[in-house]
Amino acid sequence: LEIRAGNGGIFGVSPAGDPYVLTGEELTSRNLWGFKRTIFPLLEAGLGRFLAGLRERSEEQRRRDEFLLSSFVGEMVAERRIRVRVLPTSETTFGLTHPADLAGVKRSIRLLVAEGLYPVDLSAAFRRLRRI
Repeated sequence: LEIRAGNGGIFGVSPAGDPYVLTGEELTSRNLWGFKRTIFPLLEAGLGRFLAGLRERSEEQRRRDEFLLSSFVGEMVAERRIRVRVLPTSETTFGLTHPADLAGVKRSIRLLVAEGLYPVDLSAAFRRLRRI
């Protein structure tokens, strides 16, 4: 969480709140998931437990807390309730988590369009894909 480059390294915070140093070689989830229907009852139960737990937390903690899909999936894998296959890519990604990220993401998309790697009209591209 809160991953930032600076001071000669890459730093973040673990879900438990502990400082964390990254190497730059870690696998990341860009939240592109493909699920079978069987996971949705598990997700519903997990979200219910998360929401119930919020009642016991301070207002500040409730504002910060998130039901992290990647953490939940990791727990389900650890409990052997689901299996996951990771599909690596060498493609560059960009994240849109916070409002401050929006300008950089827009700039990145404009560059991809200018290079011909993204279509100008993304909705038209999706409509064509649906017909295939």
